[in-house]
Amino acid sequence: LRPDVRVSDWQERNRNLFSALKLEKVAMFLVLTINILLAAFSIMSTLVMTIIERKREVAILKAMGAHTRSVLRIFMSQGLFTGVVGSTVGTAIGVGGGVILANLDLPLNQDVYYISAIPVDVRIWDVAMIVVVALLVSLVSTIYPALYASRLQPVEGLNAE
Repeated sequence: LRPDVRVSDWQERNRNLFSALKLEKVAMFLVLTINILLAAFSIMSTLVMTIIERKREVAILKAMGAHTRSVLRIFMSQGLFTGVVGSTVGTAIGVGGGVILANLDLPLNQDVYYISAIPVDVRIWDVAMIVVVALLVSLVSTIYPALYASRLQPVEGLNAE
């Protein structure tokens, strides 16, 4: 080609659109992270309330010879179960909504936008990473309440009202 000919691809011509999409992906990651942290606090507070309500039962288990690790596992499994159920329901709703939006092919005004329809791209890798992070956060959020329950002395729990 002649030296005065300039070639540009569609990504270069739509740089603003791709910048906006990248910013939107970062913003969605932050929103999801905040939601996951709120869910972790919810799991933690639920477990602490369960321990406070069940202090007598935990004390009886400890008095009957239950090991500290057994009590720790009980409360960690309860929190992890809550995280698994929440992650499963959230993933089903999110992926289902993404598939529905992809199949609807909602049109956009081409005078305003460079594209004809709303782009929906459900990436399994992104979904898997979000689920793994959610499960890890839910597991970590159970550590403090489980340690609190496992360190409970039988005398303290039996004196509880």
